[in-house]
Amino acid sequence: MDNKTTNTAVNPFVALFIIIVFGGLFGFKYYFYQQAVNVPKLNHIKASPSGDIFIRLGEELYDYTPSGELNRIINLTELNIADHFGGFDFFSNGDILINRDEFLPNFKDRIDTFRREANTNQSKPKLGLGLQRCDLTTLTCTLFTDQIPMLQSAFDIFIDTITDDVYIADTSRHHIRKLDNNGNVLAEITSDLAFPNQLWLEDDTLWIIDTNHHQIKAVKADTNTFGTLIEEHKTTLFDQHIWPSAFTKVANKWWVSISNNAMADAKIVTYSQHWKKGKSLDLDNNADPISLLALNDKVLITDANQYALYQFDFEGKRLVDFASENKTAGIQSTLQSNKQKAAQLILWSDYCLWAAIALFIPIFIFALFQAKSDDAKKKEQASLVVDQALPESLSIDGEWLESKAKFKVLQWFSGIAFVFLIISGIGLIITFKDKVTIDLIILMAVVPFIFIIMLPIRTLSRLKIGFFNDHVSIETPEGRLISSPYHEIKWNNRAFVISEWVVPIGHPAHSIFPYERLTELLLPRVLESNKLTEKELRKYQWHSPDGTLKATSLALVLGIIMILVLERESILSFISTNGILS
Repeated sequence: MDNKTTNTAVNPFVALFIIIVFGGLFGFKYYFYQQAVNVPKLNHIKASPSGDIFIRLGEELYDYTPSGELNRIINLTELNIADHFGGFDFFSNGDILINRDEFLPNFKDRIDTFRREANTNQSKPKLGLGLQRCDLTTLTCTLFTDQIPMLQSAFDIFIDTITDDVYIADTSRHHIRKLDNNGNVLAEITSDLAFPNQLWLEDDTLWIIDTNHHQIKAVKADTNTFGTLIEEHKTTLFDQHIWPSAFTKVANKWWVSISNNAMADAKIVTYSQHWKKGKSLDLDNNADPISLLALNDKVLITDANQYALYQFDFEGKRLVDFASENKTAGIQSTLQSNKQKAAQLILWSDYCLWAAIALFIPIFIFALFQAKSDDAKKKEQASLVVDQALPESLSIDGEWLESKAKFKVLQWFSGIAFVFLIISGIGLIITFKDKVTIDLIILMAVVPFIFIIMLPIRTLSRLKIGFFNDHVSIETPEGRLISSPYHEIKWNNRAFVISEWVVPIGHPAHSIFPYERLTELLLPRVLESNKLTEKELRKYQWHSPDGTLKATSLALVLGIIMILVLERESILSFISTNGILS
């Protein structure tokens, strides 16, 4: 009888330990990375009619004089503005127009963003939400308009302080809207744009960054002929730097921020008044300039990725960063603190990844050597069985085998572990309350993930196997007795089949049942003609009541889904960067 095999069973305790350790490391890696992403970053910068400069950093607006003196810091939560995104601008009386929303993008929303899919949601603002006109003196806000859909994605605002007309680039819907100072829609552009971003009004001409058409367009701004094309200009830099997103007029030149395919690592390029390409500005590596503001003698640029607030003169020469004289207070101290915090969190995230890699390598090497050693032991056991001429005679009561003691312990240990994880998950939900996100839910999915893996092992360890001279019987966990004569038993070196049950033989070191005695009692009595191939055995395993193969497949799918969701930012960024979804 040929008993050679290279298949080995895995110790469930070792498997559980590896799953917990690697799952924990990847969970912490994602947690630290997500915390770094959530560290407040610079966003839009605008000048008020009084000449003050307002810079948004996270949930705060820093009010500065053009010379860099801090006037005040406005916490947006005082205006009931939370998780704000998109642009803002000022009316002629100093009121700010800013969006209030409770929108948290889900996984599909993020995919749509990276695929640059149009937003088809036409929902109007709910009570208390929408564009708010806020008095920064009294810190009171009123709804500006309910005539347009809720702005639940990137957008930009430009207000003509002469007429107080409002121009809105509804980026993901590919629309431009013109509203009066009471929030009434005067005119719209609903075609020939692809993800419009920043707007700029000059005389009666509205300049638009048409990001996905890689252009800057000039259209008529008056209500009657609104949107009529005047001119358009291609704004690309390199093969990948083709996505313009922000710009400003500097004297008689245009400065344009152009990003790569991942909408990152942007360059700022100067163009002449006739749109002839000039030089690129000296920004930090991997810069992410969000907004540009031209003053009387300098240009300010917010860099979200580098936590930098650049200053340039009109010739494009870099100056000292804005408000950098005071390193202990104001926006610069906050930027430095946030940058260090983000860098530390990214480092911890990297440590978790390095730890996982460092653990994987020795485990993999150990597994290779262990497999070689196990194969040798398997061959030795097989030769012993072959040398046995006749099967031993058994008593009329037969001989019953039960699972090893450590698997009996596993039966109650797995139950306790599952209850503990459930209680921990409920504790997390109670602790985080409203902050429960899809990411936290995915991390909690390790509970059913472990349960799916451990349940089949727990079921199999409760089987009892009885060997008699002419047949073999199994007692199921429900107490049902199933028997089969030896000449009908299908088998291979990993398992044998009785009725619909696939009973594991396993491996000398890690089998559920006493391996040596099991093979001594079984293998001399079964027929060589009934030996199954691996493919044939898997068909039986798929239908076996213990569900081992189904559970393994489901656990694999869940594991892949968990990794895809937890690492979605990196995956989507990679897909977008390589143009897979473009």
